[in-house]
Amino acid sequence: MYKGHPEGFFINQGTDQDDLIVYTHSNQSDWSMAANVPLNQIIMQLIQLRNYTVVIGLFLIGVALIFVGGFSFSLTHSLTNLQRLMKRAQSGNLNLKQVKPLTKRDEVSDLYRSFYNMTSELKKLIEEVHTAKLKEKELELKNRESELRAMQSQINPHFLYNTLEIINSYAIVEKQFSISKIATALADMFRYNIGNVQK
Repeated sequence: MYKGHPEGFFINQGTDQDDLIVYTHSNQSDWSMAANVPLNQIIMQLIQLRNYTVVIGLFLIGVALIFVGGFSFSLTHSLTNLQRLMKRAQSGNLNLKQVKPLTKRDEVSDLYRSFYNMTSELKKLIEEVHTAKLKEKELELKNRESELRAMQSQINPHFLYNTLEIINSYAIVEKQFSISKIATALADMFRYNIGNVQK
């Protein structure tokens, strides 16, 4: 054995096979013990163990990849579909019908539920705003009609005749006979129209 090294190992290279020799020295008995094991026997067991470990590891990695890949595909497919629905809603199309009932209790299903609730609420609000604007315009038209009627009722036919007579008088004074004829013709037309309405 090697002096100065109380324990250790070395490989003895023989003609037929290599041997692993492990030795240790006991200080109490001053004896050295050695074990001789064929190297290829140890290596074969290690190679088999390594092969089993690699196969099992590859199998577990494959199963994990299939599981993670399937989950990722399911998640990205759902999110891509939700993104497409959001783009449709953004363009103004809020008539989005639920393709399938959302029975799952996960985050993606919660997103879908929230999105469908949001679009239906938006649709209701838009309809309410549209209805309110229509009512507002209708009320505005009625107000304008009533204002116009009030203005029409305020215009007294006698006031018009008096105004036209004043214009006619000024036209005669200024020797503008064409304006005088126009004022007289307008007064006659008003008298005729009012006379026919009252009949």
